[in-house]
Amino acid sequence: MNYEKIYAYRFRGVPDAQKQAAWKRIARHVQGFMPGARTILDPCAGRCEFANHADAPEVWAVDPQAEALRGALPHVKTIAGSIFETKLPPAHFDGAFVSNFLEHLDSPEAAADFLGILHRALKPGGRLVIMGPNFKYCKSEYFDCIDHKLILTHQSVEELLFSENFTLRKTYPQYLPFSFRKRNLPGLGLLVTLYLKFPLAWKFMGKQFLIIAEKPAA
Repeated sequence: MNYEKIYAYRFRGVPDAQKQAAWKRIARHVQGFMPGARTILDPCAGRCEFANHADAPEVWAVDPQAEALRGALPHVKTIAGSIFETKLPPAHFDGAFVSNFLEHLDSPEAAADFLGILHRALKPGGRLVIMGPNFKYCKSEYFDCIDHKLILTHQSVEELLFSENFTLRKTYPQYLPFSFRKRNLPGLGLLVTLYLKFPLAWKFMGKQFLIIAEKPAA
């Protein structure tokens, strides 16, 4: 599949400047769940929406699409290649953020392999934050995306994390809306800021889970 054209069509209603403004707020909020992290990994970085806004001395972004990584800012170390084939330093990262990736994998076994890679790359005590569409709350939209394959809920991802030796710290079954696409709003960044400040709104609009897990310190 031509992913570049698929994503261009999918987000055609959202100008890049507005998308970046929204992600700046989301990245800041997500980093609050990995306090003190100085080395951060984005293993499925896409256009580096998170990595570019991550506030850490060392940020790595991995993605198989080299074209997507060209938008990375100078402080981001980029690696063009599959996370399944990339050699990452063991026990190196304080934090990792996975956004909308697991649902693209072919099987639960592939998802388990992926989490195993991250477990090895994280330092003891390192935090893993995972966000993705929660089928429990977005059944009618889930397969509007042609590249969605694996059906996941926050509970199934919790099971998988536990099986891969992560300690579960906090789960938000409803976090962000399913997508910001087609929302051509001048104040999108400000709206995201307000939304994130009021968790009660997540109960009405949130269709993606957010799960915080940790590699045990011992």
